[in-house]
Amino acid sequence: PERGPIASVVAALEGADWDAFVLLPVDHPGVRPGTVDRVVDALDPDSGIEIVVPVHGDATGHPPAFARALFAELLDPELEGGARTVVHRDPARVLRLEVEDAGVVADLDTAADWESAVADDVVAPPAPLALAEVAARVVATVDAGCEAVVWTRIDALPPARMLVTASLDRSRLESFGTLGGPAFDARVRERARALLAGRDEEGEIEVEGVRLHVEAHRPRPELVIVGAGHISIPMSKVGEVLGFRVRVLDDRPEFAKSERFDEGIDVRHVDFARAFEEVPIGPLSHVVLVTRGHRFDYECLVQLLRGAVQPRYVGLIGSRRRVRATWVRLREEGIPDELIATVRAPVGLDLGAETPGEIAVAVGAEIVREWRGGTGDPLRQKERVLERFFDARGEGADAPPPSPRDDVTPDTEDST
Repeated sequence: PERGPIASVVAALEGADWDAFVLLPVDHPGVRPGTVDRVVDALDPDSGIEIVVPVHGDATGHPPAFARALFAELLDPELEGGARTVVHRDPARVLRLEVEDAGVVADLDTAADWESAVADDVVAPPAPLALAEVAARVVATVDAGCEAVVWTRIDALPPARMLVTASLDRSRLESFGTLGGPAFDARVRERARALLAGRDEEGEIEVEGVRLHVEAHRPRPELVIVGAGHISIPMSKVGEVLGFRVRVLDDRPEFAKSERFDEGIDVRHVDFARAFEEVPIGPLSHVVLVTRGHRFDYECLVQLLRGAVQPRYVGLIGSRRRVRATWVRLREEGIPDELIATVRAPVGLDLGAETPGEIAVAVGAEIVREWRGGTGDPLRQKERVLERFFDARGEGADAPPPSPRDDVTPDTEDST
């Protein structure tokens, strides 16, 4: 960045085997395709025309075109002033091409610049997205593990639509289509950020007097069960009940068979040494390691902890002794303690579980607690209804008198 725009040119040209190139900055979106064609066609190195620059009125604009002979000058690390210096270095090799396209000199850096250019017909506003295009982009976004927000302007006919997609960590938003201009679209993007962060609601809303319908599309959390043994079958059922997309991985072909599991479970035969090559792990992944051997669990655990993206949940089955030995090895391999601490091991809540089904329920309960922020304590112990509302004789202490219809009206108090 400290070198200015020429750094982008250098990145493009290094190793490029081109006869020429055209430099079109992103802040000149009004340049028409026909203008680019004219600039390219006018380039004629055999006649000494090695640079073509479009001119509108008295102003020089973009995009200039450069022949291969100029690449070395543009790549010169001592070049100061960027491509402009190369253009002005030798006027004899430059053709100033007069064009009627005002977009070549329209430098748009702000929303106000854009709106002024639209009003002057220098640039055409983007079209609202069609429903089919929105649907296709939403599917692609969610399949990639990202989130999307669809806005529909319901006071327009036909309804205008805009799609805002978020990166995995929600730090970067990208929008498609328009609802009525860049200033308004920017406001909507900020509302999308608030919605994804839980600070705004879906449904019909009003933004600056404009009626919109908004809906968020989020990827399904996934449960990745590494090991297709006796625990994996009930564990996959628990994952389905919780609404997860379930995948089961095993290195034994006779165990990695889809017919052993419910329909819809993604069962894969993998090499545990590269368990996640074809199963990308993201922030909504929940991984339970229940292979047939401790060394396979450990091998997969190290891959997870060294991955570029950490899963939402990692559970490792095993006894206290086995888990302690795992921690010692991880430390010896340089895995930071803060990463080791994210692993749930031994996996699951303390339910006294012994059978595969009971273990699966205990693991599922821990995953729910992770999502919902519960304590895992018995609700009876938390609410203490008997102690709070009844005296030692079992008679109501500070409880309100019963309603005449208490015997037929369902209890509406929030409970689980």
